[in-house]
Amino acid sequence: MTEPPAPPPGGGSQPPDWGEMGQKLRAAQGPNRVMLIAGLLFFVDSFLPWYGFKITLLGQRFAANIKGWSAGGLAVIAILLAIAATVLAAMEVLGAVKDMSVPSGTLSLALSGGAFVFTLLRWVTHTSIVKYGLYVALILGAVMTYAAYQKFHAQS
Repeated sequence: MTEPPAPPPGGGSQPPDWGEMGQKLRAAQGPNRVMLIAGLLFFVDSFLPWYGFKITLLGQRFAANIKGWSAGGLAVIAILLAIAATVLAAMEVLGAVKDMSVPSGTLSLALSGGAFVFTLLRWVTHTSIVKYGLYVALILGAVMTYAAYQKFHAQS
């Protein structure tokens, strides 16, 4: 059997300290905290019904629901942009964002604003049989965009 390679001199890379990461995430304040909470809720909301209907025909009841991930390309783009904005906020809180050519406030505003706009477009292009999940996504997208605007304004 072969031995695993020895670690590089000087200690090499250390495994992540999950406890420290959890403390940093819990200690997040201001716009980053709002972005983290709203982004997590947006992700959870993507699994709730965005569209649906119920119909009774000849005594039989039929119902169908469409979740955010199945609501079309605009919805999927909105969800992915919200996830990206949330990941950026988490990376900033954890100190993983070092030197970026674009300020993080600008990037956060672009991502969360895009999530809000694509969610709004999804609603505008198909306004019938809308369920509560789409309305929640619109609100969360607006909250994320406002938090990103606060971060953007503080950096400029």
